[in-house]
Amino acid sequence: MSYTYTFTDKLDYLLCVMDGEVKDVAVLISIAEKLISKRHEFGNLRLLFDDRALTVDLSVYDATVFGAYLENVNLASMGFRIAVVYSPRNKEISRIFETAITNRSIAYQTFNDLKDAEKWLTTN
Repeated sequence: MSYTYTFTDKLDYLLCVMDGEVKDVAVLISIAEKLISKRHEFGNLRLLFDDRALTVDLSVYDATVFGAYLENVNLASMGFRIAVVYSPRNKEISRIFETAITNRSIAYQTFNDLKDAEKWLTTN
């Protein structure tokens, strides 16, 4: 199965709803590249990824590769603030990605509740 994603401007943040299955870190890198290239077009650096309908089949190594990619493009200095709402089946890998990304000084946090994610994302 493949994946789909849609972006919606929510005024305070940009919402990305993902569905399907991600089995390759290249998918995440591709989405990150699009966001980085279009950050001025979007006009909002606060991003909320709703991944509750997504199945993630990635490893600790994939999390490290993705974190290194974000570090190499210097995402931390771009001002992005990123919240991810995960499904219960993806809790462990979501936490691993959170560690790999926040260890690179990127404002990134995972949540199991949409309202908590919105609150964190829009505060400060």
